[in-house]
Amino acid sequence: MPLLIALHATLANSIILYLLLVGLWGLGGYFRGFRLTRNYTGALVIGEIVLVAQGVVGLALVLLGVMPGEGMHFLYGVASVLGLPLAHSYAQGRDDRQILLIYSLATLFVFGLAVRALTTAT
Repeated sequence: MPLLIALHATLANSIILYLLLVGLWGLGGYFRGFRLTRNYTGALVIGEIVLVAQGVVGLALVLLGVMPGEGMHFLYGVASVLGLPLAHSYAQGRDDRQILLIYSLATLFVFGLAVRALTTAT
């Protein structure tokens, strides 16, 4: 079980740094007049995969009896996993430049959720 706890903590730190960098990358591109690229979309997919993996590890910890410090930890975790897919559904039908802004802001929002989730952990 200590291995799962360490993995959960490591993934949390990785997610926070990764989402911050991807969000700033997108905003920088938007303000420089760029459009959504396949590279940026791939980075978002990687971020979502890691968020889901974090959730799976967290669920395994709960099933093993390791509970987070506060119930809000669950809310922040679920909201983090849903953030980027919700941004994707909101972005449908917009041009690539608007989509880049939406994804960038959503990524920074999920970054904030991940930071908050970390602060509610044991």
